[in-house]
Amino acid sequence: MTKKKHAFKFPLLLACLLALASCSSSKEETEAAMAEAEQLEAELAEVNELLQTTQSERDQLVEDLAQIAGERDKAESELAAVTASLEMLQNQVAQLTRQRNASLAEARNAQATVQTLRGQLKEKDKEIQEYEQWSGELQATIVVLQEQLEQASQELLEGSYEESDEQTGEDVTSDDSG
Repeated sequence: MTKKKHAFKFPLLLACLLALASCSSSKEETEAAMAEAEQLEAELAEVNELLQTTQSERDQLVEDLAQIAGERDKAESELAAVTASLEMLQNQVAQLTRQRNASLAEARNAQATVQTLRGQLKEKDKEIQEYEQWSGELQATIVVLQEQLEQASQELLEGSYEESDEQTGEDVTSDDSG
């Protein structure tokens, strides 16, 4: 019940008690009725205070509940934002992991290619050294052969000069000029 209804009932009750007391009662009954009315008035005041306290507490609880609901909504919104950020970061981590794995595979392939090329380079270096050695040997052989050719050529020329001189007694060099 509301405060107005209680306030309206009290004077009515008091009036009824007074009317009953004045009709056929004695002074003691009137005093007892008055004491009971005062007791009822005190109880009504306590009930009104309790009602006001309860209504005040209810209003405070409603305000607190509204505040908690607002904070909950804010927390849910923040949680949704954090969850979205977490999912984005997880996607980025997954992408970076894939890129890292691809880079590692590429690095391994490059390392294998470098090893292969180093082996080929060593083989080519050996071949070049062999070719240089053969070239040196060929150069030496060519020099020896040229010397031998010159020597043989000189020997032939000297031998042919001697033969010519012996056979004809003439100089062979004059035949070559003409």
